Amino acid sequence: IKWGYSAYTFSVPKLGNFLTGMQYINYGKMIAADETGVITGTFSAADYAMNIGWQYSFDSAFSGGIMLKPIFSQYENYTSVGIASDWALNYSKNKFFTAALLLRNVGFQLKPYTTKNREKLPFDIRFGIYQRLPHSPFAFSIVLHHLNVPDLYYSLPTHSNNFINNSKQRFFSKISDLTMRHVIIGAEIIPSKYFYISFGYNYQRRQELKISTKTGLTGFSAGLGIKIKRFTFNYGISQYHLAGNMHIFTFSFDLQNIYKKL
Repeated sequence: IKWGYSAYTFSVPKLGNFLTGMQYINYGKMIAADETGVITGTFSAADYAMNIGWQYSFDSAFSGGIMLKPIFSQYENYTSVGIASDWALNYSKNKFFTAALLLRNVGFQLKPYTTKNREKLPFDIRFGIYQRLPHSPFAFSIVLHHLNVPDLYYSLPTHSNNFINNSKQRFFSKISDLTMRHVIIGAEIIPSKYFYISFGYNYQRRQELKISTKTGLTGFSAGLGIKIKRFTFNYGISQYHLAGNMHIFTFSFDLQNIYKKL
C-alpha cells in the first residue's frame, strides 16, 4: 500500500494563505476471482483527493480555514465521486498554547459505487489542545476525535465477553473505556527550533487492532524532524498492527526565500 501527498502554499496580502495539493492512496494489485473461487486475473484499487485550501488570521489570536476536497475512488470496475470539506478554527494565545476545533469531511457522495447505495462520508468533529511548558523543551497535546459519535466501542468477533453487556464490569471501567476511545495523546521534545522528537498514543487503535496474545506497540507512534537552512526533513513511524508498520517521510523547502535571492 502506497500513500502520497504534495502541496504548494502561497500568501496574498490582506487575503490570507492559499493551498493547492493532491493526495492518494494506492492499495496495489489484488487477485481477482469469481464467485466459485476461480482466479480470473488481477485488479487495482486507489483513492484520490484534490486539496484547495484557504486560511485567514482574523486577529493576533484567532484564525480559521477551509479545505475543499474533490474525491475520486476506483476499486476494480467500481468508481465513486464525492466532495468533502474541512472547516477549522484556531486560537493561539502565544507560542506556548494553542486550541483548535476541526470539522472533517463535511460533504456528500456525488456518484455512488453502485446505484441506490449512496454512502455517508466519514464526518468527524475534533478538538485539540497543544501546550508547551515555558522554559523547557517539552510540549504535550490532546486531541478528542469523533465527538459526533458518542459510542465508538467495537466488539471484535473473537471477544467472547462483551464488557458492555457484562454486569461484572464496574461502571467506571465502562465509562473510562468509552471516553478514552475518543482520545489521542501526544508529547514532544524540542531542544531547538531545528530539531524535535515526538511520540503519540491512540487508545482506540490499540484496542481494535491489537492481538491479545501479543499486543506489541499497536497504537503507538513516534517521529522526528530536522531543519537545515531552508529545508525540512520529517520522519514518522506508527504501528497499526503486528503485521507491519507505517513509515512516513516528508521533505519540504521554502521557495519564497529562493526567489528572493534570485
